[in-house]
Amino acid sequence: MLELTDKDDLSAVALAHAVEADPGLTARILRVSNSAFYSPVERVYTVRDAINYIGFETVRSLTVTNTVVKGLWVEDEFQ
Repeated sequence: MLELTDKDDLSAVALAHAVEADPGLTARILRVSNSAFYSPVERVYTVRDAINYIGFETVRSLTVTNTVVKGLWVEDEFQ
């Protein structure tokens, strides 16, 4: 996923398909795009619309955060 976001010619559609493979990340991106911080005029319902609204860099940051949190969660389970 992170390699995908590094591509210069990445489309919102391709990124949306990759994001939608992870339900947790999908929910986080939709939650952020509909947050008071971004205050959308209309509710954002699709991942593709969310990507277009909040931008590729924000999606990349959310992906990194999601990956780190998952890694910490798995690590804590085994200790």
